Amino acid sequence: MNTAKYKVAILDLGSNTSKLLVANRSEGEKVEAIFQKSLPCRILLDLNDHLSEPILDRIIKTVSKLHFEAVRFYPARFFIVGTEALRNAKNSAVVRQKIFEKTGLRLKILTGKEEATGIAFGISSDPKLKNVDEFHAFDLGGGSMEIIEFSKSNLRITESLPLGAVTLTNQFISNPKLSLNEEETSSISQYISQCLKENITRENPCEILIGTGGSVVYLRKLHEFCNPLVSDGTTHAFTFKKSFIEDITKTICSLNILERGKAFHFLPEDRLDIIPSALITILEIMNFMEIDELTHSFHNLRFGIAANPEIMD
Repeated sequence: MNTAKYKVAILDLGSNTSKLLVANRSEGEKVEAIFQKSLPCRILLDLNDHLSEPILDRIIKTVSKLHFEAVRFYPARFFIVGTEALRNAKNSAVVRQKIFEKTGLRLKILTGKEEATGIAFGISSDPKLKNVDEFHAFDLGGGSMEIIEFSKSNLRITESLPLGAVTLTNQFISNPKLSLNEEETSSISQYISQCLKENITRENPCEILIGTGGSVVYLRKLHEFCNPLVSDGTTHAFTFKKSFIEDITKTICSLNILERGKAFHFLPEDRLDIIPSALITILEIMNFMEIDELTHSFHNLRFGIAANPEIMD
């Protein structure tokens, strides 16, 4: 059996955070992370759906930093991808050109279905989920949320919806520095619920719901902070109860941004304003899927591209 390994690097320009994965890929699509790093880089569009010069400069500086980190590992293949914010930017060609001039890399802006497919491959590469043949999943990003239904290597649903935490915060929360009022919370919940009902048709009941993305990572950190005696030393995937998510959502939404930072010191500044929208979204998709438990996976889009580089061709 061929067990040869080669290194791949994937740089993912998300709507709130840019992330790098350097990994070894071996026969059988097995992915072993070597190095990972994330940098805050919120990508906002102006009223004409353009990226301003300051935002363009921020993107290029962030890409340069992560590219510098990656090349130290001499990857055999290097991919750079963009998602929802860059999908919507009318001047995304400028980003492509600037990234190519700076790094020699060609940015690929993924379609929603390409992004969802990559996430599905990533989840399937998670060794803690190797015995899971059927699942529903979501990846909650800053600009969008990808929804997946996976059954015996068959992708039945791959949808990308404009339900990212930054998108919802900008749309529904008048002042993110304040605690949420009941009208804002209700508006977000109702909008997400309606969007899911109009766009997602489940072929099978949801038996396992898997969540990926930065917001789910920080939900996990919140759980660890609130339950310090619970051990994570297991070969099984990490799970959350819906009751915990409901309680922490109420707490977070009742605090203003300064109080959130003091109560949960590990939450970075670029998460403090969007964490309420993110938690409400997670609860609404659990309600939609009619499930009381959420499973977390670190194996996301970047792992999916590392496991299946051909999806980039």
